[in-house]
Amino acid sequence: MADKMWAGRFSKELDKRVNDFNSSISFDARMYRQDIRGSIRG
Repeated sequence: MADKMWAGRFSKELDKRVNDFNSSISFDARMYRQDIRGSIRG
């Protein structure tokens, strides 16, 4: 868990849904232009 920016800030393990949601942030940051274009055209 040391590779997560919130490592060491919480005493309990985060809910799996939080991890699932946050796991795509780096991918989303690379693909935001295509995502926006697709939303406008769709």
